[in-house]
Amino acid sequence: MNRLSAFFRDEGDGGIGLFYPANYIVAVFRTPVEALRVRNQLYAATPASIAVTGDELLEFATDQAAKVGLLGALMREVSRMIGTEEQYAAQDLKEAQKGAAFVAAYCPDEQAKVALWNILKTSSPLAARYYSSAGIEHLAGDP
Repeated sequence: MNRLSAFFRDEGDGGIGLFYPANYIVAVFRTPVEALRVRNQLYAATPASIAVTGDELLEFATDQAAKVGLLGALMREVSRMIGTEEQYAAQDLKEAQKGAAFVAAYCPDEQAKVALWNILKTSSPLAARYYSSAGIEHLAGDP
């Protein structure tokens, strides 16, 4: 199990999306150094955060694909067709292949989400989204 899979398993509240679990902000940064710097800034607000390299995200994607099998592949295709989570996961994978790095932070409630986003937004991520059971909230980047 890679670090990101272990993080989502250990920190979450059981809500799960097709790719990222619910109640997390995921932000994309140009380099691993930048992502680690931002994660260190977040640590005071929430130790439930992680910075991962693009390679780690690609490994996570491979793990997820193996876990969900045929039904998961069908769900991903439906998600892609209706323009939900799958298209954003695909964008993240493209950025990962180019060397981007990612920060994920657990947000158990709206107050935590707002506090963490106030820290994250000063670092100008390439993209940032909040995943919840109600859907995806775009915080930065993305069309």
